Amino acid sequence: SACTKPFANTAVTLPYSLVVSPVDEWSTYQRTPGHNAYVPITLNPSRFALKWKWTTTAATGAPLFGQGPNQPAVTDGTAVYTTSGSTRAEGYIYAVNKTTGRSLWSKSLGASWMTNPPAVRDGIVYVATSGLFFNGVEYTWSNSFLWAFRAADGTPVFKEPYPTRWSWPHFFAPTVKDGTVYLNGGDQVLETFAFDATTGMR
Repeated sequence: SACTKPFANTAVTLPYSLVVSPVDEWSTYQRTPGHNAYVPITLNPSRFALKWKWTTTAATGAPLFGQGPNQPAVTDGTAVYTTSGSTRAEGYIYAVNKTTGRSLWSKSLGASWMTNPPAVRDGIVYVATSGLFFNGVEYTWSNSFLWAFRAADGTPVFKEPYPTRWSWPHFFAPTVKDGTVYLNGGDQVLETFAFDATTGMR
């Protein structure tokens, strides 16, 4: 009911609790292991403004499908990780300062048919390359790997081969869940592979 007789200089203490649910960083394609891009917040696009712009360095070769950066992954509040590279070109993985856009480190992934988007979890960045590569004479399948690097400085952790070639148009970024890295691939037939997130053992 409404207050009918207010008293001056009085105070009332009401107990309450505030619960803040943390939201993971954008650490893989569309953020979640389910790749659904869901974030339980409301944003106003009119308040967005360009803070910095970063472009990949030129790679050798003549890529068939372009060479701009892939979908990025973000973690630990400081860095953005992305990849570039495609047919007949050398692929790269890059780390960029999240605040300034300054390049932190980059690593070559060799020449392959396609360099795919990265994922990052627990201080390690994962990226897959698919094998179908034209060496000027014939197509070879020699560069299908799951790569892992230390997020802080790009130190290699492992490089594990897996069978794939024709699945390249359908690659997502690796999905990391409970110590396992999941990756799609396959030779003619699509398959899903699981790797130990620390050792790369498949």
